[in-house]
Formats: sequence, C-alpha cells, structure tokens
Amino acid sequence: MPPNSPSDRLKWIIIPVAMIVATGAGVWLGLRTNDRAIQTDDLSATVLSPAKQLSSFSLIDHHGQDFTLENLKGRWSWLFFGYTSCPDVCPNTMSLLDTVVGKIAQRHSKEHQVVFVSVDPERDTIKVLSKYVPYFNESFVGVTGETDELNKFADELGILRVKIEADQGSGYLVDHTASILLINPLGQLQALFSPPHDVLKLVNDFGKITDQIKL
Repeated sequence: MPPNSPSDRLKWIIIPVAMIVATGAGVWLGLRTNDRAIQTDDLSATVLSPAKQLSSFSLIDHHGQDFTLENLKGRWSWLFFGYTSCPDVCPNTMSLLDTVVGKIAQRHSKEHQVVFVSVDPERDTIKVLSKYVPYFNESFVGVTGETDELNKFADELGILRVKIEADQGSGYLVDHTASILLINPLGQLQALFSPPHDVLKLVNDFGKITDQIKL
C-alpha cells in the first residue's frame, strides 16, 4: 500500500447512502444525447455529444499550486475521484491508469495527464497527496481543496460519495463513484468509463475518441 498519514480536519458534507450508485451509470442518463460526434458502437465508453462544458473551480494540487479549469485545457485529461485511505478500488484504479498511460505512450502522440481528485479533504492534505500520488506515477497530479469547492466540482461531474463510519471508532470509509472521466483539451467532459475497468479497452477507446473528435 502507498504511504498515508493523518491530516487537519475540514468540514465534511455527508450525502445519503441511498444516493450512491456504485458504477455512476445512473448519474449520466441526463447527460447523454442521441447526437453522436463519433461512432460509439464499438466503444466501451459513454461519449457525450456535445461535450459538457465545465464551470470554473479553484482547487490545489499536490505541489501546493493552484489547480483550476485552465489546468484541464490544452491536453486530454483522465480524472479519477478517490481518496488515499481507500483500501482497494482507488489503489487498483491508480495502478491501472499507470499501465494505461504507458501503453498509450507507445501508440499515440497526443498529450494527456492523469488527475486524482480527493473525495476526502478531511484527511487528504497536500502532504498526504504528495506521498500517495507519485507512488503510482511521478507524472500524475493529485488534487484537493476546500470542501465546498470539491463538492461543487464533484457534483458537476456526477460523482457521488458518502462517508461511512467504521466500527469501534477505527476511522471511516468513503463510498464513491468509481468511474474514470475523460476531459478534452477544451476543458469539457467528453467521455465516461464505468467499472469494471479494462486496460486495453481504455487504451483503444482513447485512441478512437481522440482520433475522431474534432475540437
């Protein structure tokens, strides 16, 4: 397991358990349209057409630098929402994304980045993220921030999350949407990949989407 440590407490907003959708599929029904920009029959991804423009936001990366909408422009971005204390889904997905970007580098020249966005700002400080994220890949970017800003960003992207207290005062877990999102170089949500994730499908879909979409 990657390194982890306690952090200063921030305000936490709890979302009812009934709202959580494990794959996130239900959240996206309202974002899909019949007007497809590309051929999607052979894709595992859900492609948005038109892409969803994102609102401005103000977060901070694991280097202590501002992270805003501008950081999602000029390249393709893989976004995954998780938390450093996650016992399984998050480290597995981060490891998978490391493999994905390695294979993409062998096949495509398009610039892209992986961004890990915390759903647990109470514990995921800059210091914690700076140890956790590079464990998987030195080029990955970890993002945290004020709870209100993180909630606004997560809500706009349809990311559901709920804090669950563990037994006998041993801390808590956070159930959250496990989808991987693809943001285009204009800072727009272009595609959604629902779990279970497969390396080759992600790599192949990335190639098809980025080749066919004209920005």
